Amino acid sequence: MTKFRNTWVEINLDRLAHNIGVIRKTSEKSVFAVIKANAYGHGDIEVARFLESLQVSYLCVSSLDEAIHLRNHHTTTPIIVLGYTEPEYLNEAIDRNVTCVVPSKEWLVKSLSLNDSLANLTLHIKVDTGMNRAGIKTIEEFKEVLQLCKLNKLNIEGLYTHLSSSNFTDGAITSQQITSFQEFIDSADVNFKWVHTSNSDASLSLGELDKHSNAVRCGIAMYGYSTFDSGLQPVLSMYCGINQIKNLKPGDQVSYSATYEATNDETIAILPIGYADGLDRKLQGFNFYIKEVPCEVVGRVCMDLMMIRVPVGTTLDDVVEIIGKNSDAVVMAEYLQTISYEILTSVSPRITKRYFINGAHHKTINERFD
Repeated sequence: MTKFRNTWVEINLDRLAHNIGVIRKTSEKSVFAVIKANAYGHGDIEVARFLESLQVSYLCVSSLDEAIHLRNHHTTTPIIVLGYTEPEYLNEAIDRNVTCVVPSKEWLVKSLSLNDSLANLTLHIKVDTGMNRAGIKTIEEFKEVLQLCKLNKLNIEGLYTHLSSSNFTDGAITSQQITSFQEFIDSADVNFKWVHTSNSDASLSLGELDKHSNAVRCGIAMYGYSTFDSGLQPVLSMYCGINQIKNLKPGDQVSYSATYEATNDETIAILPIGYADGLDRKLQGFNFYIKEVPCEVVGRVCMDLMMIRVPVGTTLDDVVEIIGKNSDAVVMAEYLQTISYEILTSVSPRITKRYFINGAHHKTINERFD
């Protein structure tokens, strides 16, 4: 697909394969690959196709519409909706062979009342072991759910929970949650095909503590980031060209609200990227790179444009590294006092994506033409 704007991301699928290998080797479990939120900004369709070639056991999304989008693009790997699925739309999941989650007895009762039969629906039960988000909180409710499932001959394939603090190196909260989860397992008279506890950080750090599970759910680690140093490689890089170069005199002001004023003779470059592409307005003062040289963002980030101070000799042919080897998503996240997840998931679908396999260009995609 032709790109009409000189702004793009590069998705290195060799690195994705490397990261999956690290996760498999470290956890010694099957991988449930989390590709919600457009595969964390990496493009869910192309990432799903590549993950299928790596034979992951499940693709995880947050909502039924994300699952339908994948099925509409001929994704055949099992898909689970980790988020809440409205009971009145469960037939859509059945028709597309999409697994859903039982988050509560109330949800299950409503689902059974609104649907003639759920016999062909695959379900995983989610229990809340301390995050106090979605999930069944008490063993009493859990047993009632299991009984309802048995009476209605439902296909309960899996059981799982979500860890709130697997990024904490002391592991105290995680240990409490795992102990609680084991109590749920011990109370059940069901042999679940899948039991999954660990998210990205846990899959790289828990080891034998996660002995009750046979799968790990990994999102951010697949894309190259973890609290733990495990040899992961960032998959996404972001670049843009230069639209225009301007020379400033002392006192010249830049962008909205004149938040930057030149104090010397300076050169700035106007870039074809802005906050509508996912770059936070608070990036003023942050450094991008041209030929390894840091170039400060000057003035307010605009919707479609932003400005950087550049060295003398910069030309319109130069490439600006926004996220890459000099400054990855963690560096940008720390500057913005957020997390790498937010940086990656903010990447707009209007940015062209270039995919690489075996070190060579594989495909160029602009999702607006999909």
